[in-house]
This record gives sequence, C-alpha cells and structure tokens, in this order.
Amino acid sequence: MSAHYHNTVPVHGRELVDSERAAQTQDEAVAALFRRYAPLSLSPSQAHKALCTRAPVTSIRRAITNLTTAGVLELTGEQSKGPYGKTENRWRLKGKPTQGKLL
Repeated sequence: MSAHYHNTVPVHGRELVDSERAAQTQDEAVAALFRRYAPLSLSPSQAHKALCTRAPVTSIRRAITNLTTAGVLELTGEQSKGPYGKTENRWRLKGKPTQGKLL
C-alpha cells in the first residue's frame, strides 16, 4: 500500500515524512485490529474505541478507507449507531465469513 497520508493541506519536507509515517502506523494498527477480531465487523467509532488511541476518529476512517482500497477490508452492508446517534457503516477483514447466529 502506498500513500497512507492524504496530503490535502499540503505539507512538505519533514512534516510530510512524519505525517506519512504516522498514517502508515495507524493503517497497520487498524489492520491488526480487524485481524484480531475477525470475522466480526466494526464501525470506525468501534475501531477507534478498541484501539484506545489519541488519534482522531477521522484518522481511523482514513485508515479504513485506505485498507478498503488496498483490498484488506470490505464493507459489510451492516450498520450500527455511532456514539452521537448517527448511523455508521461496518467493515470486516476481506474474505472472512460473518459469524453465524447462535442457537
């Protein structure tokens, strides 16, 4: 995967290098989280809470978008309510079956 950081401001030099490194680390942490909880699906807010990170939830959303584009995650079609009552989509590790219902 390349271009973890979306340089929309834009920044240059050391700040760009640091931002790219931080975004890559976040992408890796989010991928590891989804691998750990597979086959369960998570919303961005749930992933953010599970990671216990100081990064803003928007960074987690960016990481999920990057990982979806890279074919690591897939959108499930499931939704849940976020912390402010707004509906959020849910993602899971690509290729993992959903958990069956228990009796």
